[in-house]
Amino acid sequence: MRFAIVSYLNGSIEGLISWDHVEKNPDISFYYKKINDEITLIAIDYNANKLDNLTQALFFSNSVIIDSSITSADVAELIIAAYNAGKKLYLVNLNEQLADMLNSSDIYRYKNIELNADAILNEAANMLPNYCPLNPYLFVDRAFAVKGVGTVALAINKGHLKKNDILYLGSKKTTVRSIQIADLDYTEVNNNARVGVALKDIDAKELEKGDILTSNEYSITDTINIDINSISIFNIDELINNPKRFKITCGFKSLYIKEIKKVSDNNFDLKLTSSIANLPNVEILVFRDYAKPRIVAHGFIR
Repeated sequence: MRFAIVSYLNGSIEGLISWDHVEKNPDISFYYKKINDEITLIAIDYNANKLDNLTQALFFSNSVIIDSSITSADVAELIIAAYNAGKKLYLVNLNEQLADMLNSSDIYRYKNIELNADAILNEAANMLPNYCPLNPYLFVDRAFAVKGVGTVALAINKGHLKKNDILYLGSKKTTVRSIQIADLDYTEVNNNARVGVALKDIDAKELEKGDILTSNEYSITDTINIDINSISIFNIDELINNPKRFKITCGFKSLYIKEIKKVSDNNFDLKLTSSIANLPNVEILVFRDYAKPRIVAHGFIR
C-alpha cells in the first residue's frame, strides 16, 4: 500500500469526501480514504490559528490544494508557501489574472483542479511522493502507555518500516512490536503512512512531540548545518541579518533560529533555541515568524 498526503490549505477537507477513517486532533487532523488496493489518500486539516501547524502540515504533505477564488492576500502567501516548500500545487477556481501572474513569476509548477471528491480521488495517484527513503524515519506526534501493550507512538513514517525493526532515538534503542494504520494491523508500511506503533524497551515519557526514530544512532544538538533553496522573491540577506525572526520546522518540531553563519552560497550553520535530531538528508522548512509570516525556503540537514 502506498500513501499520498494532501493538505487543503484555506478550507476544510472534512466534508468533501466520504472518509473511511477520521483522526481529529486539536492542531492537525487526519482523514483516510482507500482509493484501491495500492493507494490510500491521507488528507490533513490544520488549526490555522498557529503558524507552526501550517508549516508542519506542509512538511508532511506531498501535495496541497488552495482555493484561489477566495479574495485575500493570504491566498498569495499560501501559494508562495506551498511553492517554497517544494510541494505539488493544485489550484481551485484559477482565474486568468492569477494564472498570468503565476506564469510571469517563478511559480510555474501547478495544476488546476475542481473542488469535489471525484476530481481529488482521481488525482490521488499523482499526489504520491516521488521519493521513498530506504530507512524508516518516524516523526513522533505523541506517545502514551497502553495497558497490556506498552508504549505506543502516533507518528508519520517516511521510508520503509517493518514490524521488529530496531530504531533509535538518538542513542536510545527500541524495537517495533506492531504497526497500525487507521486501526488496521500491518507488518510493514511504505512512505508517508500515519501510523500507530507499539514500541519495546522505551518508556512513553522518553518520547516527545517532534522526536524522530530511525534505524541508525544519531546526535541530538542545537547546532546543525543545512543546505537551503529559496526563490527570487525572498532576499536571503534578510535571514542572515535577522535570524531570530525566523524558525525552522522539521517534522512535528518548530524552533527559532538564534544564530546563522553562511558557509557557502546555499549552505548555512544554524544555532537553534533548542535541540533537534541531527540527521543528514532530513528535510527542513525555514519560515519568517514576524510582521508578514512567510515560508521562505526548504532544504536538508547535512
